[in-house]
Amino acid sequence: AGLHVTVLLRVHECGARLRAACAAAPQPATLTVSDVFVERVERITDEEVWCVGLAFASPAIRALRDAWLAPLPREEWPTHCPYAGEGHASLAYVRGEYRDAAER
Repeated sequence: AGLHVTVLLRVHECGARLRAACAAAPQPATLTVSDVFVERVERITDEEVWCVGLAFASPAIRALRDAWLAPLPREEWPTHCPYAGEGHASLAYVRGEYRDAAER
């Protein structure tokens, strides 16, 4: 098992800008756990499912993302970066009847 953090989505024909943003970001990139969360998984609609996860903070990842997004109009940002934070790890998905146990 491993961990990945998706920083940007739908990056097409912007390789040079992405390489420049990576080069300008602080190195090395570190991740700090900023929160443990239990949130409803909205994309699953046929049953109630909750995600238990870790939210991360990372100034280097934020800087990389902000540098790449900077030339774009603000309304296009959610297309490439739909999340507010710097990443998360989903630890478990639980059915609705186990939500209380997941939150303890």
